Amino acid sequence: MNFSQRLKAARHHAGLTQRQLADAVRVTQPVISQIENGASLKSVHTSKIAATCGVNHLWLAEGIGDMLDSTDENSSESNGPSHRLQPALYSVPLISLNQAFTWTKGGFEMSDSKTVERLPCPVPVGKRAFAFRMPNDSMVGTRNDRSIYEGWAVFIDPDVAPEPGQIALASINGGEPILGVLTLHGGRTYIKPANPQYEMELVNTDSTDWCLGRAVFTGYAM
Repeated sequence: MNFSQRLKAARHHAGLTQRQLADAVRVTQPVISQIENGASLKSVHTSKIAATCGVNHLWLAEGIGDMLDSTDENSSESNGPSHRLQPALYSVPLISLNQAFTWTKGGFEMSDSKTVERLPCPVPVGKRAFAFRMPNDSMVGTRNDRSIYEGWAVFIDPDVAPEPGQIALASINGGEPILGVLTLHGGRTYIKPANPQYEMELVNTDSTDWCLGRAVFTGYAM
């Protein structure tokens, strides 16, 4: 297959329309259409396209290897959100992390959002789900398979309660939301960043406002 054919195959694998892929890569839909029609054999956006579609970058760019990395097929863990794209099922509003508390406590739903930018979510989520971009390196740890890098999209479902070992979005004493692994230690509950340079935060589980939802999917920077 040539580059145009590989791009189309990658998009179909991810279950994205040309418009959805264009929005994720931040180009116009005609750009994707032109590439798929053979108008261009290369793209400066190849790495972003590969990451968005969940395919091997070298395969997409040069046709070398398989479309899917074998490591990607076997690296998923039940305790962490998936990084692998499946067919896009929902379009959720992209909000700032500072807006997350207001969003969850205000009972907003996806259909209520006036946010211009939306992101395709490839996993089933509730009506109040939303996404934000990771603002820092607090979730970059020694295990790269579970790291969430700055700029990556994090999809949160407020109606899914996190269990210990899963990634949760929490507000400590009504403060700015933080993302981390829900951890039990010494009979207490903590939010633990993956980056050891950040401290664990003690959660007041007697408060009904601390949990803002569970991370159900994290995507590459879009």
